[in-house]
Amino acid sequence: VVHNLSAGAYTFTSASGTFDTRFEIVYRSSLAVSTPVVTSIVGSYIYNGSPQGPNAATNTGTGTSYTFIYEGTGSTIYAASSTAPTNAGTYTVTTTVASTGNYASASSSATPFTIEAATPVVTSTVESYTYSGSSQGPNAATNTGTGTRYTFIYEGTGSTIYAASSTAPTNAGTYTVTATVEAIDNYASASSSATPFTITTKPLTITALDYSKCEGVNYVLPSNGYSIIGLVGSQSIDNVTLSSTGNQSSSVVGAYPIVAQNALGGSFDNSNYSITYIDGTLTVDPLSVGGTVSASFTSVLSGNSTTITLTGYTGAIQWQSSNDGDSWTDEVGATQNTYTTPALTQTVHYRALVTSGECSSVLSSIVVIAVDSAALAVPTFNESQVVIYKTPTNEISINTGNVVMSKVKIFDIRGRLLQEQKNINASQTLMNAGLTTEILLVQITSEEGVVVTKKVLFPRTSLKLDKNLKEKTQLAEDE
Repeated sequence: VVHNLSAGAYTFTSASGTFDTRFEIVYRSSLAVSTPVVTSIVGSYIYNGSPQGPNAATNTGTGTSYTFIYEGTGSTIYAASSTAPTNAGTYTVTTTVASTGNYASASSSATPFTIEAATPVVTSTVESYTYSGSSQGPNAATNTGTGTRYTFIYEGTGSTIYAASSTAPTNAGTYTVTATVEAIDNYASASSSATPFTITTKPLTITALDYSKCEGVNYVLPSNGYSIIGLVGSQSIDNVTLSSTGNQSSSVVGAYPIVAQNALGGSFDNSNYSITYIDGTLTVDPLSVGGTVSASFTSVLSGNSTTITLTGYTGAIQWQSSNDGDSWTDEVGATQNTYTTPALTQTVHYRALVTSGECSSVLSSIVVIAVDSAALAVPTFNESQVVIYKTPTNEISINTGNVVMSKVKIFDIRGRLLQEQKNINASQTLMNAGLTTEILLVQITSEEGVVVTKKVLFPRTSLKLDKNLKEKTQLAEDE
């Protein structure tokens, strides 16, 4: 027996002589190589967008050169290929070692391996939320995979009681949301962390309304004496406490705050609102005082008017008139303390109805305006009744006695108009001289339309004012 021969083909030749019968000579044309056992080395694989899978092996021979064939299994469709797969799924790998030396080429069994789906990072999208009476909260998210379908679980935190639910909360409070993305293709289902969010309270303003009461009276504030801005939908408030120190009969005249507080009842929940209360004003009005009526003239000629005045009153005024002192009528628009009557043709009684705020109305005293129906004699008017003089302040004084002037015109000796004054309605007036001439023509028109012209001469020395002049006036000389 010959030992230590490598695998291969050999030729044996017998030597001359005779073989001992104790030897058995076996002739073989070649020696066979060994077949190694190949084992694929399988690791852990998670989808990353690149080809991956077992790419190493061991064998019981001495070969070091391997090839790998990958193939999908089960529901994973991947035809046999020397390129490692990319997508998540289940596969087998068959590893073949090349022959070398005394070892033949050999392959491993189809060894299973898996590329696991990647786990994406999920982030909930949180916005601002204010109580609105409807369910609300984060309802969108992002993730590092390709999934687009999410579910959300909401849960109260801290003092907010809200059991985990897929329905977003309604009430104001603090919460968390956990967003879960659905598995898709190469990405597994994954959830975000419990992300905090808040539904803040809604601003609500309650304003006490303004009221008035009379001095000396106990006053009960109306139970509904407030306005509300900010309630959601049809929600309601049944009661708001209103109080004021001015509602007592002992409260003096003035303004007192009406304090609103403690909104209760109805369908609203005050924990969902941040409530601001605004004070109203309770005004304590002084008692009405009628006052005293007086008249410029208590007797007038038919067709004339007079002015009546109310003094010593407290409150708003409404003038009234009566032809007989029994039946009274409001004078439209007559609400001031002075009132000019219309042209009177008969005796009329006047009084004022005075009302102070919420206090009872009272009446003033009564004034009676008597009307003289006798015809009014038209006074005569001529030049001799007109007195004209220049004052130390260089003004011209014009006096017509008992004749009422309507207008005055002043001309120079050539008939040029120097000055004019209209709507005089008096028997005396002053006009600024400012004249450079000595002879003037003064034309006076009475209320009755009678026109009188008077020529006046002012001495030259009279046009210069002497600071030491003691006389207050200087009569004009008739030319």
